[in-house]
Amino acid sequence: MTDKEITQVVCAVLGVSEDDISGHSRWCNLVFARFILSMFLLERTSLDMEAIAERMHRQTKTIAYYVERYREDYNSFPRFKAKADAVRRALDGEV
Repeated sequence: MTDKEITQVVCAVLGVSEDDISGHSRWCNLVFARFILSMFLLERTSLDMEAIAERMHRQTKTIAYYVERYREDYNSFPRFKAKADAVRRALDGEV
């Protein structure tokens, strides 16, 4: 699956747009979407953090922070875990 396809799935499942993800809003659902997209792009593509940062219009250290927060939030917040799991199922073709 390409980075574009992963982005489209994340946006569809979470109900946000690519422009929303690239924007600067701190709305909780958009922040979660950025964490989730960063992790899945890192896990499922050959993109490194620098390339992901460029694609998302962020700094590389911001992507590293997103990945760290994904791991923390996945284990701490059931609402976040449910969103990430829904995206994972969609990416795996289970939805």
